[in-house]
Amino acid sequence: MIRAGMLHAGAGLLGRLLASDPGYRGPRAACGNGHQAGFVAYRGKIIDTVLGPVTLARAWYHCPACGHGLAPRDAEPGVAGASLSPGLRAMNDQAAAAGPFAKAARLLEDLAGVRLTVKRVERAAEASGAAQAAAARDRAALITGRKVVPLPPAPLPDKLYAVIDGTGVPMTSRETAGRDGKAEDGRARTREVKLAVFFTQDQVDDEGYPVRDRDSSSYIATFEPAAAFAGLVKAEGIRRGADHVRQFTILGDGAAWIWNIASSKFPEATQIVDLYHAREHLMGIWQATRYASTGRQALRADRGACPPGSRLNGNRPQRPSTDRRDLVTCGGGWRRVTQAVHQDLILARRSGTRRRPPPQPRDTPTGLWETVPLTGMGGRGRCHPQEPTPHSDGSPRAPARTGALRAAGVTNG
Repeated sequence: MIRAGMLHAGAGLLGRLLASDPGYRGPRAACGNGHQAGFVAYRGKIIDTVLGPVTLARAWYHCPACGHGLAPRDAEPGVAGASLSPGLRAMNDQAAAAGPFAKAARLLEDLAGVRLTVKRVERAAEASGAAQAAAARDRAALITGRKVVPLPPAPLPDKLYAVIDGTGVPMTSRETAGRDGKAEDGRARTREVKLAVFFTQDQVDDEGYPVRDRDSSSYIATFEPAAAFAGLVKAEGIRRGADHVRQFTILGDGAAWIWNIASSKFPEATQIVDLYHAREHLMGIWQATRYASTGRQALRADRGACPPGSRLNGNRPQRPSTDRRDLVTCGGGWRRVTQAVHQDLILARRSGTRRRPPPQPRDTPTGLWETVPLTGMGGRGRCHPQEPTPHSDGSPRAPARTGALRAAGVTNG
């Protein structure tokens, strides 16, 4: 009761404050398309705010040339084309991002005393998302076009990391209409969202694992194609100082589109395949070569997982390499085995020879073979430490630092 009374009183005060300026801008006002709109009358508009509904009375203009009306006053409080105040839209966005729209509507009513229908919550959240995405694209275009030059972070970090990935997000049938899917019926039930996170980490814990710096993470997420996503990644890298740090490292799962972005936008960055997917492809090579050596058409491949407590596993159980296992056990003959080995070797070789800026720091992973120290691929495929191979000039490589991958949250795929 007390909260309801305070909100009602606050809404009354806000209404009187907004009524102090009716928005009359003379007999004519610019319509925004190069024409002049004429004053018609004063019209009211109900706006939902964090204090409750408020009626905004403002001057209404009509443009004969464009055939539409406008109220210049709406733009000043930020309600042009919207029926929610900026503050309530921000609250709605937070609630909608936390779960389903129906749950968001209940949260707003329970926590703020604001009643909105589920459909209004959905429409407001989607409108805010579209506006923020458009603003991010415009800002990225300005940064990559060097029309806006962000100042380097202060203090400038010694190293900067970026993890790039993509994953499927369950969507409604309306959102996936006309898209090809992987299901047996060919229908798509998900859409791929492309993600990137930039962060720094300079300290290690008592066990030697790198610790991500507090509040150093910045995120990018979009449903747009890889070409548009690449521009967002480039702009964020510039903003985070990728052009100024001593070393910039990009981690990915081995997908070609990730390396294309890394190579085209950050050619001097160190590129590393994350531990889980690198081990998965190495196990694929082992499974295929084991099949080739035994000649059996049906091979029950070993799981090849590290012991449950292994540091390389991040203390998490690992799934088998299903794609390569299926390829070598389907009875496709030597040609399919050769293709399996060839594809995995291409990934391993490319990942192990990524371009990196000289000289290499001694405490940073320098490639797949330092990141995935697997030896003795027979037996149960257990993980053992591996001495780093030297550089081409004979200088020693840095020791493996798998903790950086684990801290990045990508060692489990």
